[in-house]
Amino acid sequence: MPIVLIIIGIIGLAVAIGLGGYFLRPEEIVTPVADTELPAAPEVTDGATVPVEEGDDAATGGNVPTEEGDAPVPTTPVAGTPTKPATPATPTTPTTPTTPATPAAPATTYTDGAHTSNITYRAPENSNHTMAVTLTLKGDIVTASSITYGGDKVGESSQYQNRFMNAYQAQVIGKKLDSIKLSRVSGASLTTGGFNDAVAKIKASATN
Repeated sequence: MPIVLIIIGIIGLAVAIGLGGYFLRPEEIVTPVADTELPAAPEVTDGATVPVEEGDDAATGGNVPTEEGDAPVPTTPVAGTPTKPATPATPTTPTTPTTPATPAAPATTYTDGAHTSNITYRAPENSNHTMAVTLTLKGDIVTASSITYGGDKVGESSQYQNRFMNAYQAQVIGKKLDSIKLSRVSGASLTTGGFNDAVAKIKASATN
C-alpha cells in the first residue's frame, strides 16, 4: 500500500509540474507582418521600358540591368547629337592705305619770275623819257619792283620822277598783278601813266 501511494504521489507531482510549466511559459512574441511592397514602376530608358526586378533599388537612379547577364542600361536620357561648332570667319586682309594725291598747284595766269618792260613817255617840256620797269612775280603776286629812268632828268620831270619812286611801291608790292592800276601817285601824272603802260606790257609778255 505505501508503494502505491508513493507512485501516485510521483505521478501527481509530474502532472503538476507539467501544468505549471504550460501556464507559466512567456507569451510568444508576435512579429508584425510588414505590408507587402508593391513592385516599383518600370523605368523608361531611351524610349524602352525596363522592368525593375525584385531586389533592385529604384531610388538609386543607377544602371538597371534588363535581364541577368545583360550590360547595365543608363537611366539618364542620352543627349542629342552635339551641334557642330561654327567655322570661324576668315580674317580679312587689311587694305593698304592709299597715298593721298598731292594737291595740284593752283593755276596761275602769269609766269613766275622777274619781268621787265621798257616804255617811253613825253614830259611837259616835250622831252622824251624812258622807263625800264621790272616786276618780280610769284603766283601772280608782285614780290619786288624796280624802275630805271633814261633821258634828261632836269626841271620838273626829275622832281616828279623822284616823288613817284618814293611812293609807288606801297601800292604795288604784295598786290596781284591784275589789280595794279595806279592813279597819279604823288602828283606825278605823266610818270604814273608811263608806269601803267609798262605794267600792261608785262602782263602781255608774262601770260602763261
